Amino acid sequence: MERIMVVDDEASITTYLEECLEFMGYNVVGRASSGESAVDMAKQFRPDLILMDIVMPGKLDGIDASGIIKDELDIPVIFLTAYADNDFIKRAKNTAPYGYIVKPFQEAELKATIEITLSKKEEERRWREEEEKYRFLLENISEGIIAGDSRGRVIFWNRGAEAIFGYSADEAVGKPLTFVMSEEFRRGYQRRINRVISAGKSEIIGRRFEVFGLRKDGSKFPMELSINSWKMGEDVFFSCVACDITKRREADKKVKASLKEKELLLKEVHHRIKNNLAVIYSLLNLQSKYIKDKQALRMIKESKDRIRSIALIHDDLHLLKGRERIDFANYIRNLVARLFHSYGVDTNLIRYKLDVDDIFLDIKTAVPCGIIISELVSNSLKYAFPRRKKGEICIDLHKDKQNRFILVVSDNGVGFPKDLDFLNTESLGLQIVTDLVEQLKGTIELDRRGGTKFKISF
Repeated sequence: MERIMVVDDEASITTYLEECLEFMGYNVVGRASSGESAVDMAKQFRPDLILMDIVMPGKLDGIDASGIIKDELDIPVIFLTAYADNDFIKRAKNTAPYGYIVKPFQEAELKATIEITLSKKEEERRWREEEEKYRFLLENISEGIIAGDSRGRVIFWNRGAEAIFGYSADEAVGKPLTFVMSEEFRRGYQRRINRVISAGKSEIIGRRFEVFGLRKDGSKFPMELSINSWKMGEDVFFSCVACDITKRREADKKVKASLKEKELLLKEVHHRIKNNLAVIYSLLNLQSKYIKDKQALRMIKESKDRIRSIALIHDDLHLLKGRERIDFANYIRNLVARLFHSYGVDTNLIRYKLDVDDIFLDIKTAVPCGIIISELVSNSLKYAFPRRKKGEICIDLHKDKQNRFILVVSDNGVGFPKDLDFLNTESLGLQIVTDLVEQLKGTIELDRRGGTKFKISF
């Protein structure tokens, strides 16, 4: 039940009002006959609403008492008076009353005014609670939250902004929004804010950007800032979120230094692997000078080619900066050129053709793929073009719609023997190829028409 206090210097009026209010279902908690007693009683009983006469004896009339009650207690007041001249109404407006009823009044009019006032007060209470909740969140968030008015001046400054910039809210309110920026950014961003005020738009609205902030002690620091705007009537208002990114910058530097160190370490690792492979290659080269058996000599040469194909990958990785993925089109060009040179191919008789997409592979994929190409191209060079037969070796590498790699190594030579199953052969090279295709979780197909064509999907 809502609690109402009645203030009037005529006892008959207060008695009548008390009877009416109780009949309407309200609880009358007190009656006062002067402005002074009204203030005291309001402090004592804290009613939900006060019905206040204007003209009463004493130092405080109803308007004066209403002003005190509003400022100190925030209790809604309805003036219930016989005076309706302009002077009284003008004075009463300054206290922002919730209603002004002129005597004599109708009970229905009184009840309607009371109900509207109580409803409005409850709505204000809920809004105030919501406002306090969001203000608490804004005040206590670690980022700097700043609001600006239609002149681009600070009207709100939270604790996060105080911590970041060193200014209290009292010091910041009224200053231009750009005073938090260092001098080299201030003028340009002030122009952009003025453009929002005059034209309603600017490229800075809704974006995050990095500038240097300026603290109260004059020190600069890296800051991430975002600015948004909104309109109330014809006026433009601003909200800014500022974040000190000094620690983030320091962390970025550490990460970059760590990556640089890792890059140097990886380059050193690839360099040493390449050198070790070169040593093995040289030892095999020396050993081959003392071998007379042609089959043994051929096996050593094939081993040298395999080592070269792996060393070439580590050579590329040693030269790369900041990534560990091979430009495989360039790698294939170098690999095939070296194989042709190794086998002493007469390029007037045998040529090669490459059709390779711009593909980058990591080392786990590049090494087996490189050895597969080396084995298949070597087989073509050894067997496809006997007795100086002219021909061509083609290497294609593309991605299909299922995001799989399709590698095709083909030649137009004499063709793969019809009675030979390439999946079950004693040839070490083909065994290596099938094993590496399985390692890549791929498939391999052989087409004997018009030469030899191996198609590998992985």
